[in-house]
Amino acid sequence: MTLHLYAAATSNAQRAACMLEELGLPYTLHKVDLAKGAQKTPEFLAINPAGQVPALVDDAAGVTLAQSIAILLYLAEKTGKLLPTDAKTRAAALWWTAYAASDVSGAVGAYIGFTRSNLADKPAPVGEWLAGRIVGALAQADKALADGRAYLCGSAFTVADVAFAPAASRAKDVPGVAALAHLQAYLARTMARPGMAKGIAALA
Repeated sequence: MTLHLYAAATSNAQRAACMLEELGLPYTLHKVDLAKGAQKTPEFLAINPAGQVPALVDDAAGVTLAQSIAILLYLAEKTGKLLPTDAKTRAAALWWTAYAASDVSGAVGAYIGFTRSNLADKPAPVGEWLAGRIVGALAQADKALADGRAYLCGSAFTVADVAFAPAASRAKDVPGVAALAHLQAYLARTMARPGMAKGIAALA
């Protein structure tokens, strides 16, 4: 299996790197320098016309795909790992995976973009609204984890955790997130896993 990951230090790309590491799959990492516009070069656009990371090329299968969630699910199905087989747990894993993409990543990305922007006058209500969205989204996970489960879908680590944890970890400085005790314990436990830690470090 010859896999090539094109990535940068974004939570979306971290998902893909963490998934490859958790699965123990050998891959070649190609770092894309977003600051220098490497994602807009003809060479990269030939891989992903959208000009975004991550992108994965599976030479053996003749497959090229982008979008972090698509990459995670592709790898899970290809290896038969991290995607539960029983219907109930599988449904939960798919739900949390989609939730990470639709409710968590977008809100966290918008908040980080707002706080790092060069706007001379950042309207406080906008930042407060974005922070509220993040806390509301992460509170759902905190509530689910309150029953003592180790991971989002129970005792087993799944693709949902790979999708959720990198994005949620980026919200650590958002007002109100630190108070979500069950979430904080989960993130500490999940991000300390060797595969997750190695995936994050690869893109540092």
